[in-house]
Amino acid sequence: MAFAGPAEDAARDDGVCLGVPAGRAERREGRAPPPPPYRGRVRILVDDLRSFPDTAPALVARTSAAGVVLLQRYREQHLDELWLDHDLGGDDTIWPVVELLERAAFDGAPYDIGIVHVHSANPPGAAKVLQTLRRWSYNARLTVFPA
Repeated sequence: MAFAGPAEDAARDDGVCLGVPAGRAERREGRAPPPPPYRGRVRILVDDLRSFPDTAPALVARTSAAGVVLLQRYREQHLDELWLDHDLGGDDTIWPVVELLERAAFDGAPYDIGIVHVHSANPPGAAKVLQTLRRWSYNARLTVFPA
């Protein structure tokens, strides 16, 4: 199944934009579709506003709660890229997602992530996220979001 591009992402009630159409049963019953079998790179973006400008497959969460749900859903898979924005609108921040990653590492089972890109217009917040993730040996770097 091909993924839709950023413009076609379908937002669900839990704030996750899969870029993948749900099956008829999932739509009818209001259930989230199961994770698709991925072939190739897996990218997750947790950002309240941005979408990737390219058409490569990506899973998008618009809130921290949706980001936690998405990471839990893909817990057993290697994630090539995880993109994190610090400020997610209103009082929401990326910290519930960071705490999930931190807890997994503390428990001896860190998430299998190739690289964590932290992009934010909040330099102190981004620095704190980087410091926390690096403390737990995640490959995290400050990145300018692609325009």
